[in-house]
Amino acid sequence: MKTQASNKANQLQELTGKKVSDKQRILYFINKHYYISIADCIKYLKMKHQTASARLSDLNDEGIIELIESSLYSSFYTLSKNPEKVKEQRERIKIDGLIKKLESYGYEVIKK
Repeated sequence: MKTQASNKANQLQELTGKKVSDKQRILYFINKHYYISIADCIKYLKMKHQTASARLSDLNDEGIIELIESSLYSSFYTLSKNPEKVKEQRERIKIDGLIKKLESYGYEVIKK
């Protein structure tokens, strides 16, 4: 799998003359294998853990991919079937987290 993903990225780079972004490499991998995890990004796409986590989070925030399974040790993502719903859920999760953090510092948050 490693060489196929790397070869495809190299072919795309040769055709377009531009370097293939990490997000594009992740999406190509998902199209080929249906899902991806951070471990897959590290092993097959040769990304660092922080980079893989950030790019998966970015794609999730944009609604392009969605979390299909999560455990203490790994999370799996696939292409989103309902991007708007995924974006909405991610926004709600981030807002809720911010509210909790503010409340932990003693601020009173007025909820709508």
